[in-house]
Amino acid sequence: MEKRIANLDTLRAFAILMVLIFHVSQIYAEQFPGIWWFTRAGFVGVDLFFAISGYLIGSLFFFEWLRQGRVNIARFIIRRISRTVPPYLIALTFSWLAVYYYRGEPFNPGYLLFFQNYYEQIPFFLVSWSLCVEEHFYLILPVFLTLCLMGLKKPAPGFALIFILLSIVPLWLRYGYQDITPKPFGFYQTATHLNFDPLIFGVGFSYLAAYSGFLLKPLLRARFVIYISTILLVLSYSWWPEIWMYSFGKYLLGFSFAITVAVASEDCDWPVSGLKLIPVIAVSSYAIYLTHALLLHVLVRVIESLWMPNLLVQMLFMSLSCLFIGYAFYKLFDRPVQEMRKKWIPARNY
Repeated sequence: MEKRIANLDTLRAFAILMVLIFHVSQIYAEQFPGIWWFTRAGFVGVDLFFAISGYLIGSLFFFEWLRQGRVNIARFIIRRISRTVPPYLIALTFSWLAVYYYRGEPFNPGYLLFFQNYYEQIPFFLVSWSLCVEEHFYLILPVFLTLCLMGLKKPAPGFALIFILLSIVPLWLRYGYQDITPKPFGFYQTATHLNFDPLIFGVGFSYLAAYSGFLLKPLLRARFVIYISTILLVLSYSWWPEIWMYSFGKYLLGFSFAITVAVASEDCDWPVSGLKLIPVIAVSSYAIYLTHALLLHVLVRVIESLWMPNLLVQMLFMSLSCLFIGYAFYKLFDRPVQEMRKKWIPARNY
């Protein structure tokens, strides 16, 4: 049965706040170069989301496999898709209507098949690239794991090597692209095969938790070292040369996030996890992510018509507006979809 984990909700909240602050400060990069330089690493919040998704999806898969000896692949995929696709389609509709109104942008059917992250340049709804990565992963992962586990009652610890080998693939591919002249936001930054290492790391640690839980005990004892190391890595990320951020830096970050997620899920609840605002932001994080980019474009035009001279006030206004509208989107669209999903395709109760 799926349940919420307080510490992972905290990580979700931090992830969406990192992304939101990154995009808000990006608007004011010229006016506040110092703030922008410090917050420009906020885009790695997406990698944190990937690590969380990988860990949770892997946990659900292995949980079912351990209890049933098999996984209903079709049902598994349908539950994943039914959670993410309906809100995505609603947000996509709003985004396309906006760009059609402002610049006559024709609708691109590739968005219905989650192909846009393979375009050389994504035409609109740029944040949707990460949804493409996750949807591709949802389709491939259960089939791949089923083939690997077929005939095995309890895989040996060496099975984890599969995840290590797979994680090297995007690192190797990114390393091959690192000398390419900077391109428009598209394929080189967004293609699935260049971005799945945090997801596969998350799945790998979920496997260790399911089949070799004793291996997590020493990690739990070293949890403060792990947490501090991950925080320092994120804070120092802006210091990294971009050529290394793109290749090895992203790989190291994905591993750090995945091990943090694994340890956090087994750790006692953090004090910050008890704050009432954390679960509110966490449950609406997907909705905030889907809506914040379009809303920021609208707010830029709104602020131009308002008397709001203080730039810090503008940034705060934008951030709070995105949180509020995202929560409203969650209540109006995302939550009803989740309720229908629970009714029509309920989680297994063993």
